[in-house]
Amino acid sequence: GQRLWDEMAGMEAEKRMIERRIVLPLAQPDLAARYGVSPPKAAILFGPPGTGKTSFAKAVAGRLGWPFIEIFPSRLTAPDVTMPNALRDMFADLNDKTVLITGSTKGIGRAAAVAFAREGAIVGINSSQKDSAAEELIAQLESEGARFAYYERDLTKSGECETLVNEFVDQFGSLDVLVNNAGGLGVRKGLESLEDDDFNLVMDLNLRSVIMTTRFAM
Repeated sequence: GQRLWDEMAGMEAEKRMIERRIVLPLAQPDLAARYGVSPPKAAILFGPPGTGKTSFAKAVAGRLGWPFIEIFPSRLTAPDVTMPNALRDMFADLNDKTVLITGSTKGIGRAAAVAFAREGAIVGINSSQKDSAAEELIAQLESEGARFAYYERDLTKSGECETLVNEFVDQFGSLDVLVNNAGGLGVRKGLESLEDDDFNLVMDLNLRSVIMTTRFAM
């Protein structure tokens, strides 16, 4: 969320404008009201394809700590489909679906977990250790009445990938959606000092976890 906003490069002037006119009035509505500033109800980003509009919208949502939901016009204009019904069906698609998200206590994974839960999905969240970030997400989901479970599993190990999938399916009966979000740098070293263990950690975290968790979910 916040990290994506911080990493948006080459748009500093635009970011300052968005921060003043959109983010701050929405993030601090009481302060905005005190100075007679009305929070915006909508914002339109326009430009040619590939200019970063979607990424920028995701970054703004992350800056505010809001879920990001992308709506495709083709789903709203299909033959014999009315706009209200298309919107209703789009959001109803997630109701009661079982969703397992790996590496889901921080950043994009956490935002995805909250977004899925708010749309009625049954969510499995995971991290390699139950640290303060995990406790904070658990508390948030509990406060929102979400249906979820937390699983402490180290997905750099194939056996843990299998156990995670089995535990989730045993608890909720199915696995409709798998989000392979676990990953990271693992180590920060120059190439000249890289050891086999460092290389293996990065591969296990970013490649093994995705392939093996997907394999056991199939």
